[in-house]
Amino acid sequence: MDADAVAWFEEQEGPVAEAGAHFRRTLLAPGGSVDPMETYRRFRGRDPQLQPLLDRLGLEL
Repeated sequence: MDADAVAWFEEQEGPVAEAGAHFRRTLLAPGGSVDPMETYRRFRGRDPQLQPLLDRLGLEL
C-alpha cells in the first residue's frame, strides 16, 4: 500500500500542502478507530493496486 500511496502523491498537481492535508485527514487522523482498508479507500478512492510496487521493483506483471 505504501507504493500506491506514494504514486498518489506523484499524481497530484495541486499544492503539496493540500495533498498532505488530505493524506492526514483521511488516512492518518482516524488512527485505529476505523478499519485500515476503509481508511485507505477514503484516502485513495479505491483499493490499493499492486502495479506501483511492481514499478518500484522494476518488475512487469
